[in-house]
Amino acid sequence: MPPFLGYLSIAAYTLGAIAVVCWFVAIGKIGRSETLAKVAGYATGGICLLCSGATFIVPDEFSPKETQEGPITEFRHVDLDMDRSYFEFTISDAVGGRHKLRSNHFDAGFYSGDPVIYDGVAVKATYLRWTGEVIGLTAISGRHAGWTYSKPIGLGSWLLVVAGVVFMMRGTQLLIDEPVTKSHNQPLVKGSNSTSILGL
Repeated sequence: MPPFLGYLSIAAYTLGAIAVVCWFVAIGKIGRSETLAKVAGYATGGICLLCSGATFIVPDEFSPKETQEGPITEFRHVDLDMDRSYFEFTISDAVGGRHKLRSNHFDAGFYSGDPVIYDGVAVKATYLRWTGEVIGLTAISGRHAGWTYSKPIGLGSWLLVVAGVVFMMRGTQLLIDEPVTKSHNQPLVKGSNSTSILGL
């Protein structure tokens, strides 16, 4: 994975934390201080969302794609949390190379003891070189030979980008709409006095 993708992830987490702090600060402020804290929150939150979306969009759009064919080993199911998981396996190619990949396909048979792919099955996998994510998979051998998977088009990452732009626009609008606070101790204009102001 290129280093800049890791930097984008770090930036997203850091800016997200800063945005939360800015919003907490805004709660205890009034007037211009509150507005500035909200503007900072919208700006950092917006950039956070942009970075989060970019971590998914950039590999999908720009990563070189490679295809490997061969038997798989080290097949396992990885749980990220209660709602998210993926499959991980290694493909050994014809020249002895080993390629560790991950696939987000759903396999109902896995939970009943009849997975579509498993150790020893030959597959043809197309994946993103930067991340090792499988975008196309075909079982060549095994009980489910002929089974295929194609990564669906994801809109979630683009929605993050749109949300980030909206946040930044909102912050800019707040800054524009904030009236300039005038000091109550402004000196009188030279040559003026209270009687001239009252028109007397």
